[in-house]
Amino acid sequence: MDKSVTSATYIRNISYRVRRQLSDFLDPQDNWKDVAVSIQKPSGEPRYSQHHYLIYVYICCST
Repeated sequence: MDKSVTSATYIRNISYRVRRQLSDFLDPQDNWKDVAVSIQKPSGEPRYSQHHYLIYVYICCST
C-alpha cells in the first residue's frame, strides 16, 4: 500500500506506479513540465533543477 501523496511529497519518494500514473496524466502536450517548474522550495527557489527533469523523463517517460 502506498503512502499518501501530498504537496510536500518529493517525486523521488513516490512509488513507480504512482509516478507512471502521474506521467500518463500529465503527458499530453508535456503539461508535466509546467507543473514541475511551478514547484518551489519554501525559500521561493525552484525545487527541481534541469537535472531532476532529465532523470524524471528517463525514469517515467521513456518506453
